[in-house]
Amino acid sequence: MMNISERLLTICGMVEDGSKVIDVGCDHALVDIYLAKYKNVKAIAADINANALQGAKENIVKNDVANDIEVVQTDGLDGLDITDSVILICGMGTSTIIEILDRVEQLTMKELVIQSNHDVPRLRKYLVKRGFMIADERYLVERKKSYIIMKFVIGKAKYNRYDYYLGPILKEKSSDYLTSLLKHYQTLLEQIPTKYFVKRKRTKDLICCIEKELEKF
Repeated sequence: MMNISERLLTICGMVEDGSKVIDVGCDHALVDIYLAKYKNVKAIAADINANALQGAKENIVKNDVANDIEVVQTDGLDGLDITDSVILICGMGTSTIIEILDRVEQLTMKELVIQSNHDVPRLRKYLVKRGFMIADERYLVERKKSYIIMKFVIGKAKYNRYDYYLGPILKEKSSDYLTSLLKHYQTLLEQIPTKYFVKRKRTKDLICCIEKELEKF
């Protein structure tokens, strides 16, 4: 088996066997190579960076999966047919991910697998507003850094405002995640000046909600 990081392995684990994948910001195409070798996937490895793509091409040839992976230099999803594909957008900030998806008029992909480096609640809200529902969420810590990886599919579901912050699936399955989230908002509360009464109250309410979810474990 290929030796790849736990984060990349988790991303691969959220893609079904035999899928058609477009990996946006593929870097050196390690995810695409793994999916082609072990999950019977046909992939487009896309990146705007020519140097990254050169590394991707070399890795693809080295792993003998050139027939399964097409390498494309493009900005985001520009010029790509996304219909019925699983789109991977991982390792970017929320603003960049939203900018990429905003340029796509009709989101006709089969699934979205996304890992943002920050501002996950905003990303959840954005995708729900664009007609998606959250199908899966996973949390991991690697080299002292935490990651949230989410899968979205087209559909409707009801979420309350706390779901966007806690994650409707993650809050049910990971006490470690909730503990980490609690520490984050407790630290944030300490940094909010007392004059910002409304912001402090919202943060306190969120902390209370997390504490209640933790009591279920």
